[in-house]
Amino acid sequence: MKQISKSEWFVLDRPLAEPNVKWGEDDGEYHIQREVKNDGEIVWFGCEINWKKEIDGPWTVLTMNPDAKPLEKYLPEIVYDSNERIRWKECEMPIYEKLYLELKEQ
Repeated sequence: MKQISKSEWFVLDRPLAEPNVKWGEDDGEYHIQREVKNDGEIVWFGCEINWKKEIDGPWTVLTMNPDAKPLEKYLPEIVYDSNERIRWKECEMPIYEKLYLELKEQ
């Protein structure tokens, strides 16, 4: 057996970095996962947003590519190549990683 990653779960009152997620008092706790792969890559899995940092690389966020060209048009939907439609875009360190690092310092 070989371990390929280490995963940790965290609980907050609400999401801190997912503006499109509507969270009310009745929604309960917000759970978010941090995974570190054996090669050092860090991934945060939120409800609607994922962040990633490859070893010696910048932080990136998984986003939709507004410039993606459709493969075919099937009404009522347009079909895209998944590699063209979704991309990792450079971003700042997510607030969850900042909180994690503060927690580790305590």
